Amino acid sequence: MTKVDKEIRRKTRQEAESLIDFFAHLPYPIPDAPEDLSLESLHHLDNVIHRLWGEAGPRLAVEAMVNTWGGYLGCALRENFKSEWVSVEGKAPALKLKGKSKVVVHPYSMMYKRLVNGSLDRLEPKLDQIEKAYHGA
Repeated sequence: MTKVDKEIRRKTRQEAESLIDFFAHLPYPIPDAPEDLSLESLHHLDNVIHRLWGEAGPRLAVEAMVNTWGGYLGCALRENFKSEWVSVEGKAPALKLKGKSKVVVHPYSMMYKRLVNGSLDRLEPKLDQIEKAYHGA
C-alpha cells in the first residue's frame, strides 16, 4: 500500500462512514440507502440519488455532494475490488484496479456527472462495465 493510497483510503473511509451513519439516523427510512460498502449497495445508488436529488440537483450543492457520494463510491469500489488509490495531477484521486484489466476508475468524476446530468449518466451501466473489465469478461 502506497502512502498516497493509504491517505486517500483513510479520507474516503471517513466520508463513506459518515454517509452510512447519516442514513442510519434518519427519522424515516430511504429505501435502498447504503448500509455498508457492499457491491450490492452500489447497484442501488442511482435510485437513492434520484430519490434525494431528483433528476439533476441544484448546482450550488454539487461540490459537497460529489465529495461525500464520490468518497462513498470510491471506498466501496476499493473494498470490493483489489485496487489502490492513485493521484491524478489536477484531478480528484482515482482507483487503479488490479484485476485482469488494469482499469483506472474515477469515482469522483463519475459522481459529478451523475449529479449534474441526472439519469443520463447513471452509475449502474458504469458499475457493470467496471465489474466486466475487472474480471476480464
